[in-house]
Amino acid sequence: MRDQLRRTLQQNAAVVQGASCLLLAIDREGIITYLQGAQKASLIADVGLKGEVEGRHVRDIKPTEEFMEIYRRVIDGETVRLLFQ
Repeated sequence: MRDQLRRTLQQNAAVVQGASCLLLAIDREGIITYLQGAQKASLIADVGLKGEVEGRHVRDIKPTEEFMEIYRRVIDGETVRLLFQ
């Protein structure tokens, strides 16, 4: 079971790294619990962070006010659908 889970996680990481996107998970306290994607290193460099991003507050990655508003709406239980072009 653990080997299967490990393989699945490795496959998922490979897919995310190959896509030109970022996957970001933030808990209710605003702590980043997951950040992966081909643009991760670029984001970290752009905001001047050193070391791991996981465990830091989302404000450390300097999100826009629009992003923070959407985050607050989701935390409050609202379903938010966004279309990016």
